Amino acid sequence: SIFVRPARRFDVTVDKRGKRLGIMLRHSSGGGNAVYVKDINDDSVVKSSGLDVLVGDRIVAVNGQSMKAQALVEAISKNNSLVLTIARVDAALSLDVALCLHRE
Repeated sequence: SIFVRPARRFDVTVDKRGKRLGIMLRHSSGGGNAVYVKDINDDSVVKSSGLDVLVGDRIVAVNGQSMKAQALVEAISKNNSLVLTIARVDAALSLDVALCLHRE
């Protein structure tokens, strides 16, 4: 069996109101084009605003701009008004695959 996990993309609008967003992010040392939500602080803007951001979500763009991971982190830090494009894996799809060998 092969498990396929499609990512659903959606936007979350955040007004930090001069505060820190309150989420811990991680990204690979090689860069990449996304950052992952590692943790969300209890007193974060995300939680207090009831925003749909979960641990494990991937942030793939900020204010409509896709960029390298480090640039995403900088954009999140610098801007008070944010539109975060989130990619989330909701459920696994299971596929059964049969392999046929053909010999000549």
